[in-house]
Amino acid sequence: MNAFRIAALLCVCACASVLAQQTNVAETTTLTIDGVTYQDVRWGRLTPSTATIYHKTGIATIPLEKLPPDLQKRFGYDPKKAAAYRAQEAQIAQQAATPNRDRLGQSPQQFEQRFGPGQKLGDWECVEIGYRYLNEEFTIDVGYVNGSCVVEQYHKDILRHDEVEKILAANSAGATWSNTNTFCGGLLSACYFRSDGQAIAYHWFVEDILEISRPSYRNCFEAAEAAKKATKMNKF
Repeated sequence: MNAFRIAALLCVCACASVLAQQTNVAETTTLTIDGVTYQDVRWGRLTPSTATIYHKTGIATIPLEKLPPDLQKRFGYDPKKAAAYRAQEAQIAQQAATPNRDRLGQSPQQFEQRFGPGQKLGDWECVEIGYRYLNEEFTIDVGYVNGSCVVEQYHKDILRHDEVEKILAANSAGATWSNTNTFCGGLLSACYFRSDGQAIAYHWFVEDILEISRPSYRNCFEAAEAAKKATKMNKF
């Protein structure tokens, strides 16, 4: 579970706890919502967007915007806070439901949510802008084109095989990775291909760098390197 998700869950729990204390009352009432009448109502858990009630025939969760104005005021209903809470819950649910996401294609904002603020990098071939992110495991350089990640480079003094597999899994997008068992970026390297054809990975053993990129980035980079070599040869 990443730091953002933990922080979000703590925020959700804190809000719910405070609001629940505000509705800890023993009163019994009748409530009509969208033509449905609930009898013997007792208030339960309250969030910035919903209220849970216990009634004569069961339990129901009511959006705060459907409550009468006096109850909305009593519970401190704020449309902006409610919308932000719903968006936060949806994001947490999406993260839980899709553990194998594709970091390629994500925006700088998404990487910042996951890894914290990035440090802007200098010129980088075939990308418009690059940022460096730091966490407890790796240094990660990410290149973007049109606000979308096209290449990630994971740096570590010693990058273990199980760590390589972990990073590849985080970039699987539901597809599978295969190792060609051939040297593809030099004698001391290995490459992996994703089954959907949307990503390729290089692991350089000496530098202990794992690069994951779109094929378009890799093709651009290799063409640029070939052009540089050709220019050098022409000087002799």
